[in-house]
Amino acid sequence: MRAANEPEKLSPYEVSGLLDRSIDTIRDMREQTGIAHGAKDVLRGL
Repeated sequence: MRAANEPEKLSPYEVSGLLDRSIDTIRDMREQTGIAHGAKDVLRGL
């Protein structure tokens, strides 16, 4: 809840961890739905 309500109070370590978790979640959802990703995949940039 804090991440959503007070993002300015997050440490860089917490932000990094949340980004890592979101990337893993997106990849898992893509695998479950069969969505392919290519060379210009936004997740590669993250």
